[in-house]
Amino acid sequence: MAKIYLAIPKNKKYLREIRTDEYSIGVMPLKSLPFSFRPSELVSENETIERDIDDICLDEIKQSCLAFARNKLLDYLASSEKTRYDCIDFLKRYQIPENQIQDLIQWAEEKKYLSDERYTEMFIEENLLSCKSPEEIRFKLRQKKINSAVIDNKIKELYTPELKTEMLEQLIDKLVSYHISAGDKKCYEKCAATLYRKGFRYDDFSRILYNRIHKSLDE
Repeated sequence: MAKIYLAIPKNKKYLREIRTDEYSIGVMPLKSLPFSFRPSELVSENETIERDIDDICLDEIKQSCLAFARNKLLDYLASSEKTRYDCIDFLKRYQIPENQIQDLIQWAEEKKYLSDERYTEMFIEENLLSCKSPEEIRFKLRQKKINSAVIDNKIKELYTPELKTEMLEQLIDKLVSYHISAGDKKCYEKCAATLYRKGFRYDDFSRILYNRIHKSLDE
């Protein structure tokens, strides 16, 4: 026989966190628990219910907790591409045990349901269409705790010199069209300030910006 303890995870009254004296088994819906484990009356988030179970029942509960966590992760991954950091944060909200989270993340990666590299590639491609600079893209990906080497390799692969020039030309055309009425000097200053804030380097945009302003003035 073993002794387990059932408690309500924070803000998740339909769930029960199940523990032994040594470790957390996991989380599962109250309705999935054996009927004898369900409280005869309402309990608060601060209360814990104690039950004695045999080894067979304990194994069944472990498998049910794992299945619940896996299904939650699969539902989360089905909605859109996610990162390891996203998935870990999501599972922690359900108070899934740390060791179970790590096992699930490894399982999802082995099944190709989860890939930081794939997420990085898709994120970069999408943001390049919006004329985002490599530094702006790199900053956002680092917030997702993606490995710096993965980010740098994908940016190097996708952000070609030809694409950089084309992207800067498109962005500068829009900026110059908006600011040209202020005169060439003010236009240059405002456009340059915007490009700086977006993470572009002066050496990358200075000549393109200068030529575009003077072309607009000649038109």
